[in-house]
Amino acid sequence: MLGYNGIFAANLIRHRKNNSKRMGKNCQITADTLTIDMEGIMKLGTTYIYVNNMQKSLDFYKALLQQEPAYTNGDRWVTFCCGNTFSLYYKHYDEKIISKEANEHFNLAYIDDFFRDKGPAKNNIVILNFEVENLKQEYDRLSCLSIGKPSDLMYVNIHMPYWYFNIEVPDGNTIEITGKYYSGG
Repeated sequence: MLGYNGIFAANLIRHRKNNSKRMGKNCQITADTLTIDMEGIMKLGTTYIYVNNMQKSLDFYKALLQQEPAYTNGDRWVTFCCGNTFSLYYKHYDEKIISKEANEHFNLAYIDDFFRDKGPAKNNIVILNFEVENLKQEYDRLSCLSIGKPSDLMYVNIHMPYWYFNIEVPDGNTIEITGKYYSGG
């Protein structure tokens, strides 16, 4: 039986056979693996979100990810290593610096963009998806931590079985957590 990633790869193989023109030349797919040659293509450096309360967000993500940050830059920036890098950016930190010594730290283009009215925040345009080994255990762990209310466990099976739950985090973002589901824990 194929595991979670094996099912994903099997579906990609079927997709590749039916849509071979759409698959990139950098992908190699076997029955249970997906290998991507990253040479010469754009790579995702980090994913980061704006936060309104750095300490509250830092406490939340330390509990969620069960780790200390890999890097911090005062109250402005925090980075975790969890498969790729994930960072928190506290915009109000820059606002304080701009009001005191803008020209020393930023160029005019950054300052103009910083104060441009971009309308209401749209953080949930992107959903952060974290994978765990045992989804039920992670659901129980986060429920006990009381750092945010998890949704019910959800199941979707369109092209492959997929279990997940969402949790709302500080600043109104939504995180999706997925993994193998074992009903017994």
